Amino acid sequence: MTGLSYEVIWFKQFSHVWGSSTLAMASVVGSFLLGLGIGARCGGAIADRVARPVVWYGVFEIGVGGLALLIPTGTNLVWRVSVDYYSSLRDFPIAYALLRCATTLAVIGPSCVLMGATLPLMVRQFASRSGLGQATGWLYGINTLGAALGCYLVGFHVLPELGLFWTNVATAMANLAVGIAAISTAYRLPLTVLFASSATAPAADARAADSRFGYAVSVKATYVVAGLVGCAGLMLQTVWNRQLALVLGSSTYAFTAVLFVILAGIGTGSLLLQKAIPEDNRVVALLFYVVAGLVFSTIVGVWLLPFVADCVGLSIPLRTNGVVNALVYFAASMLLVFLPAMAMGALFPILVQCTRRSAARAGFAVGTVYACNTVGALVGAVGTSVWLVPTLGTRLIVSLALVLYLVPVALLVADSGCRSVKPYLVMLLVGLAVAQFSRGREDPRLTNMGMFLYGYSSPAERSAEVLFYEEGASCNVLVTKQGDSTSFRVNGKVDGSSHGDMAMQLGLAYFPRFLNPDAQNVLVVGFGTGTTCGTALLFPESRVTCCEIEPAIVAAAPHFAKVNHEPLKSPHFTVVYDDARAYVQGTADRYDLILSEPSNPWIAGVSNLFTAEFYWIASRKLAPNGIFAQWIQTYCFSPQDYAMIVRTMRDVFPHHQLVRISNGDTILLASNQPLDRDATAIEAAQQLVDGSPAMQSDLNRYFGTTDVRNLLLTRIVLDEGGLQRLVAADGSERRNLDRNMQLEFTAARHLYQFRGDKTTERSILAAARAEWFIEGFDRLGCGARQVTCLHELIGLFSDAGFTETAAAMVEFGLRTNPHSPELLADQILLKERLDLELLDRLLASSESSVCAQGNRVGVECWRRKQFGDATTVFDRLCTRFPTSATLWTNLAINYDHLGQPQKANSARRRAMALDPTGFEASMPAPRNN
Repeated sequence: MTGLSYEVIWFKQFSHVWGSSTLAMASVVGSFLLGLGIGARCGGAIADRVARPVVWYGVFEIGVGGLALLIPTGTNLVWRVSVDYYSSLRDFPIAYALLRCATTLAVIGPSCVLMGATLPLMVRQFASRSGLGQATGWLYGINTLGAALGCYLVGFHVLPELGLFWTNVATAMANLAVGIAAISTAYRLPLTVLFASSATAPAADARAADSRFGYAVSVKATYVVAGLVGCAGLMLQTVWNRQLALVLGSSTYAFTAVLFVILAGIGTGSLLLQKAIPEDNRVVALLFYVVAGLVFSTIVGVWLLPFVADCVGLSIPLRTNGVVNALVYFAASMLLVFLPAMAMGALFPILVQCTRRSAARAGFAVGTVYACNTVGALVGAVGTSVWLVPTLGTRLIVSLALVLYLVPVALLVADSGCRSVKPYLVMLLVGLAVAQFSRGREDPRLTNMGMFLYGYSSPAERSAEVLFYEEGASCNVLVTKQGDSTSFRVNGKVDGSSHGDMAMQLGLAYFPRFLNPDAQNVLVVGFGTGTTCGTALLFPESRVTCCEIEPAIVAAAPHFAKVNHEPLKSPHFTVVYDDARAYVQGTADRYDLILSEPSNPWIAGVSNLFTAEFYWIASRKLAPNGIFAQWIQTYCFSPQDYAMIVRTMRDVFPHHQLVRISNGDTILLASNQPLDRDATAIEAAQQLVDGSPAMQSDLNRYFGTTDVRNLLLTRIVLDEGGLQRLVAADGSERRNLDRNMQLEFTAARHLYQFRGDKTTERSILAAARAEWFIEGFDRLGCGARQVTCLHELIGLFSDAGFTETAAAMVEFGLRTNPHSPELLADQILLKERLDLELLDRLLASSESSVCAQGNRVGVECWRRKQFGDATTVFDRLCTRFPTSATLWTNLAINYDHLGQPQKANSARRRAMALDPTGFEASMPAPRNN
C-alpha cells in the first residue's frame, strides 16, 4: 500500500520539476522501476543468507520510510539543478534525458531499491512452509492488492485532503510502523533453512530440485521469459491507459481508477491461482494456458472499447453524483482490463515455480524473476510511451505485446518437453494476435469524440469528416470537419475550432497586446489550432515561442490555415516541444507577453500550470511592463475553483484585470506593473489595428468592431477591486499550490456537477461595478462613438439580473448621448412597466435604429406577458413606420392575446399587403428584427 502511495506522490512531485511531458515522465518511471529491479536482485541474494528474513524486511521498511521523508528536500535540489542546466542542455536532448534520469535515480533510487528487496525477503521467510509457487502467489497477491488499496486511498481521498507533503509524511510513518511490527513479529517465527555457502552448493541444490520436480526447463530461459512478459505487460498497460483516457477522460480520478483496477486484477489473479500451481511439468502447461487467457481477454477488451465508450456517454446524466461517477470509472476499467490483469498476476508465481528452486533458494529465485520482470517492464513502459506509440500506434502495440507473451512461452513449453499444450492452440492464439493487427486502422470517431464529456452521440451524429488523426506520444489528436466548422480534439475533448472557439483563441493574442502595444517577445503556452500564435505574429517585430508538449498537435495546424494565419511559415516563430513549466523555469529569456492557454485544469498534470509556484516563476520571466495572460474557463467549473485560481494569481502578481470573452471563456491579465492604460497608449494600439487588414478582418468577424476602445471597455469587466470582491465572495482562503494540488482534484470532481451551470459566470458579473466602466470611458478617451457599446454591457448585466449596474450605465450613457435608441430602449426595459414618456423619446429619435430598438421593446413586453404594453408599443411603431410588415404582424399577435380578433385580423391584412408571401403574417410569435 505504501509503495504505490509513494509512486503516485513522487510522480506528481517530479512533474513539478521536469514537467509532464512523455520524456520527463519516462525518466521518473524508468528510475522507479530500475530501483525496484536492483532491489529485488540484491534482496533475493540477501534473503537466502539470513536466518530471519523478516527482520531484514522490517529494517528495509524502516529505511524506506526514513528516506521518503527526505524526498521533498531531494526534489527541491533537483529543481535547482534543472534550472541551472536547462538552457545549456535544451539543445542536447540525450544529455538532458540522462541528467533527468541520473538526478531522479539519485533521489528516489535508494528508497526504490529497498522497496524492491522486500518481496524476496518475505517469500524466503515463508517458502519453507509451503511450495515456492504458493508462497509467492500468496505474498505477491496480498502485496499487489495492498498496492491497489494504496492507489485508491491516495488518489481518491488522502491526496485531495492532505496534499503532497503531508501524504508523503503519513505514508512514511506507515512504513516505519510496518517495519517495527515486522521486527517485533520476526522472533515468533521459525528460523529458515540456509543453503550451504560452498561453491558447489547451488549446483547440488539445482540437481535436487530437478529430481524433486521431475521436469527440465532452462532456468535462464525462464528469466528471459520473465523479462519479456514484464515488457509485454507494461506495453499493454500503457495502451490501456491511453484507451481508457479516450473513454473516461484524462482526469486524475480516471487514471487512478484504471491503475486500481489493473492492480486489483493482478493481485486477485495471483491469489486465486496460487493453490493451483503444480510442482511437476504441468506448471509449464499452466503457464501457457494463463497466457492464452490473457491474449483472448485482451482482444475481447479491444473489441469492446467502442461499446464501453457509448455506455459512458449514456451515463452522463447520472454522473453528477460523485459515487456514481466513481462507479462509472471503475466499471468501464474492469470491463476492459480486469481479466487480462488477473492473468498477469498469475504469471509471476508460476514463473517463480518454473525456476525449480527449493525453499533454501527461494530468495534468489523470487529476486531474480522479479528483477528480470521489472527490467522488462522498464523497457516496455519507457519504450512504448516514447517510441512505439508515435511510430506504430496502439493497435500494432497490442499485437506486438500479445506475440511477446505467446512466442517465448510457447518456446519454453517446447523446451520443457511438456506435451499437454496442443500445437494447434498455439497457432490459433498467434493467429488471433496477428488478426488483431490485420484488422487495419479503426475509425477514430468511434472512441475519440469525447462522449465522456459531451454525452452519447449516435453513429449518424458522428458523421464528421476526418481530416487528421495521429496517436502522439502523450495523446491522440483528431481533426474533424462538419459543415464549415473544423474541430480539433485531444483525447476526445475539443481544444479548439475554426468557429466557436475563435473569439477566445484570438482574444488571448489581442487583449494583452492592446495593453502592451510595444511588446515583441511573446511566449505562448499550448499550440492548439495555432490561431493564438499566428495572431501574435501579425504585430510588427513580434517573435513568438510556443511550448507544446505534443508534436502531433502542431502537425494538425495546416487544417486551420484559413484562420490561424499560418504561424509555421513565419521565420519569427519557434516551437519548443517540452512541458511549459519546465521550459519557463529553466529559460534565461524574458518575455513581454506570456499567453497561457493550456487545456482544462481538470486534466491530470494541467493544473501544474495554475499553481502559485508556476505563477511565481512566470512573474520573474516577464520583461518590464510585461503581461501574463491566463485563460480560465467558466463552464463545468465551480465558482469556488474559479475564485481559487484568481486568489492564487493575486498572491503573486500585484496588478490584475479580468477580460470576459464569452459566457464560457475569460482571460486573467496579471503584471508586476499597473495595467491601466491612458488614451495615448490605446491610440498606439489602435494604429496597429488600423494598419493591418488581417487584424481588422479578425476583429470585425469575431468581435463586431475594430475599435480598440470599444473592445477594452466592453470586455475588461473586473479591475483589481472587482477581483478582490470576487475572491471575498467565495468565503474561503483556498489556493492552488504544488504541495496541495487542490485544482487537479476539485475541478475533476466538479466536472459534471456544474455541467451547463452558469453560477461561475454570475459570480463574475456580481463582482463588477458600473463605476469601473464609467471611469474607463474617460480614461480610455472614449467619446460618442463608443457610447453605443455600453448597450452590450447593459444587456449582459440586465439579463443576469444585475439591474442596478445596468441602470447606472444607462444613465451615464444617456448623459453622453441623450438620443441613443439603444440606450433609450435599455432604459425602458429596465423598468417593470412601460414608461410612455421614455417610449415617446425613443420614437422621437432621428437615428436609423429606432425601428429595431422599438420592436425589441415590444417583443420583450410580449415575452413578459405584458400584452397591453406590447400592443401600445407596436401600435405607436406602426404609426411611425407604417411600411413594416414585421411590426404589423407583431401587433396582430398581441391583439390575439388580448382577445381582440377584429383588430388582429385588420393588422394581419396590413401585414399581408406589405408581405404578399404571407411569411411575416404567419409567424406564431413576434419577430425581433
